[in-house]
Amino acid sequence: MKSLSFPQIFEQEPDVTGDAAKEIEETFGFPYTTSAQNENGQDIQGIPWHALNRSREHYRRERIQSYTNFENEVPDRSELQHLSKEITPCEPVSRLYKFKLNTRSLNPSHTHLQLRYMVWATSSHDVYVMCQHFVNTNYEYEIVHWDAKTHRCQQICDLSAGMFSTSDHDTLRVCSMVVKEGIMLLGGQIGELVCMNIQTGTFYYNQQISTSENNITNSIDLYQSYTGALRVVTSNNDCIVRIFNLPNFEELSSFQFPAAVNHTSPSPDGRLFCVAGDMKPVYLLDSRTGKKFATLNGHLDYSFSCSWHPDGLLVATGNQDKTC
Repeated sequence: MKSLSFPQIFEQEPDVTGDAAKEIEETFGFPYTTSAQNENGQDIQGIPWHALNRSREHYRRERIQSYTNFENEVPDRSELQHLSKEITPCEPVSRLYKFKLNTRSLNPSHTHLQLRYMVWATSSHDVYVMCQHFVNTNYEYEIVHWDAKTHRCQQICDLSAGMFSTSDHDTLRVCSMVVKEGIMLLGGQIGELVCMNIQTGTFYYNQQISTSENNITNSIDLYQSYTGALRVVTSNNDCIVRIFNLPNFEELSSFQFPAAVNHTSPSPDGRLFCVAGDMKPVYLLDSRTGKKFATLNGHLDYSFSCSWHPDGLLVATGNQDKTC
């Protein structure tokens, strides 16, 4: 695997030479930054800001000011004025997390601009992530397990090994991923759904669930239904949400929507789905029948993420219009 290089941190490589360039090279040749090093003044990513004559805060401020979000639906002036009145700016009120460790020994990656659910933590130290590395002039991808206690990395699945019967190519181009209950689920660029036991390496399922022209498996989730049984729910670009049982992967039901579905989040009790996609409304529906329970309006563009509060009473949505 290739270590992270300094220019990848910036949109443009800064103009540095001499001692500053040497310090940058030495810093990024070292694969970790610890909490102790950070308390002694080292940047959490190991970036030597003093050699660049700028601070992390200054760079973050510049980046936020220059950031432009990707837009599918361009809102008109009246919509923007209305939205600006409704928005409550998000201000940091506390530190929810304490910095522990940054590793640069991995090279996390994604294959789609808008689909980035490619990191899963199943415990306080077990992390599963899709990485890329450069081999013989080509990028190759793999799913790895990284242990934050031992700092050891183990390949779980080689996505370039030609083991996926659903693909016309050797590489499964993963667009969605979930790791729960000892199971890894992968969704592909051409409608693939792959299920693997991460302990034994056994594949339970490896098929295309959609064969339409534009059939990306945008998101997957593994959840416990209201009956207590484990279920898999998928969201595809063919505008369909599908529910499968385990371990046979029989399709139990499917629900059609007016546009591509980007994300489906089951409620904690498994009774409701929150469904977001290439449409301004977000829908709440009965997970068993597909009957719409509520329509959530207010966004001006497409939504790509939604998530329930553990109490099942609140749900959050993330949209390209930069609002939640």
